[in-house]
Amino acid sequence: DDSLALKFRLQHTLATGSTVSILNQKLSRRFRENDRVVFMWKGFWEGEDIYSGIDVDETGWISVRPYSDGSRSGALVECCLRQFPASCLTVKGTESAVKDFHEMMQHESNQDVNEINRTLDKLLLEDSLSDIERNS
Repeated sequence: DDSLALKFRLQHTLATGSTVSILNQKLSRRFRENDRVVFMWKGFWEGEDIYSGIDVDETGWISVRPYSDGSRSGALVECCLRQFPASCLTVKGTESAVKDFHEMMQHESNQDVNEINRTLDKLLLEDSLSDIERNS
């Protein structure tokens, strides 16, 4: 299936020892074309506990396609991510809570990029091994 709906909660322990969380709800869809695969998603991050009222709207896409410049080949990965603060009419958080929320989201986004890179490396290795087996 090319569509996916996710709902999960990120938890983080602060230096004070208290646990905070952010609820993430995400819809994603994969589009396959002749020369590329595109993943698009729409998400909403909702702060809980001391982050209550701090919400972020997220939209993004990743495109993966073959790449060759004549002397080498591989994959070209293009990505665009937009995170925008949602209405903060009921923000109860302090400036430090907003900063912590932002850092927690940045950490999660970096983890996502690292996981995408690991997955693409694995696929590239599998493809290379498959080519070696065919040519042997």
